[in-house]
Amino acid sequence: MKLWINVCLIIGAVSLLAGIVSKIVGATWAFSLVARSFLGFADALFLLAIALGVREIFKAKG
Repeated sequence: MKLWINVCLIIGAVSLLAGIVSKIVGATWAFSLVARSFLGFADALFLLAIALGVREIFKAKG
């Protein structure tokens, strides 16, 4: 489970950086993705990582 948490955090961080760069440059990427798309995807991944982490904590407590 920790692997999935780390994967979500890494991909979320990359997406966040891509969103920030896209916002500063003002350009669209492939398939007309804009900064808002990258930032929304990063939000979803960070929330998923938090939910998985909380589930892991509750599973450890029994």
